[in-house]
Amino acid sequence: MINLADYNYLLPKDRIAQKPAEKRDHSRLLVLENKNIKHRQFYQIIDEIEEGDVFVVNNSKVIASTLKGKKETGGKVEILFLREINSQENEWECLLKGRKLRVEGKLNFLDSQLIGTIMKWKKSGQFIVKFTADTPIQDLLNEYASITLPPYIKTPQDDISRYQTVYASKDGSIAAPTAGFHFTRDIIQKMDNNGAKFVEITLHVGYSTFMRLDNEILSNGQMDSEYFTISTESAAVIEECLNRNDRLIVVGTTTMKALESATNQNGKIKKLRGWSTLFIAPGYSFNLKISRMVTNFHLPKSSPLLMVCAFAGKERILNAYKEAVSNNYRFYSFGDAMFCDSG
Repeated sequence: MINLADYNYLLPKDRIAQKPAEKRDHSRLLVLENKNIKHRQFYQIIDEIEEGDVFVVNNSKVIASTLKGKKETGGKVEILFLREINSQENEWECLLKGRKLRVEGKLNFLDSQLIGTIMKWKKSGQFIVKFTADTPIQDLLNEYASITLPPYIKTPQDDISRYQTVYASKDGSIAAPTAGFHFTRDIIQKMDNNGAKFVEITLHVGYSTFMRLDNEILSNGQMDSEYFTISTESAAVIEECLNRNDRLIVVGTTTMKALESATNQNGKIKKLRGWSTLFIAPGYSFNLKISRMVTNFHLPKSSPLLMVCAFAGKERILNAYKEAVSNNYRFYSFGDAMFCDSG
């Protein structure tokens, strides 16, 4: 079984980006090819592409899904709605943050417009909650809920739109597919002019992407499920790219997860939609021939870091991270990017 201690690294707290770069494409870019490292700005990714490249991105959009309320005792509680699991009973899977939460405990939101009863504790702050409301819950969320940023971002944001990609269009994520933050419409147009194509797929980012790894996940090799969809048109462009022996480049770990979940052992995309519990870690055998990856710098001992190590090699990636720390790169969601090959 994987030893998570092998995927730890030292990171000074001041390297955790609290705000995005002033301009999306002015973040830094570490280019890792074989054992060579180049330090660039993201807009210089244009110099790294080849005619025929196909970039696959996740177009999921972060939705407002967090409310603050009170327990029946008056104590504060914060709820993040993960997904509806029973529409007839108004039951949702949620993350709850508060003290002494208990099954059958009552929760009050929006001055009693929304009342919740905790039905079941799952794990890691996950609960099943049954709600009563005169207004559809999704309507209440659309009007009153807020987007929750990762807990390591402590600084209030002047522009919450920077926590979306420029191509985000499909509502459904509770956290952003952050590797795409660096792309601008101008960069995408320049790539197109240079003979590269952009293909959109969707994976709605859920709790799985940022949950803490434990022995159960490491032994079973399964995460919480996340919904993905790939259009027949996108699948066709990807297949044509591979048939031409051109480079298939994924943008972000969520994109990679969706593609691998849809691809059979013969390297063909067969499943165009569904729920993925896939956990990709070193030792995983990739089904799809992926040439390159655009990714941010991830948390130590996290599932995204393990996925990148599975793709590009543990030693290479951890050495690149050490190089990035030494060169004052910015880390995590609002941080800088890496463009790496599979080694």
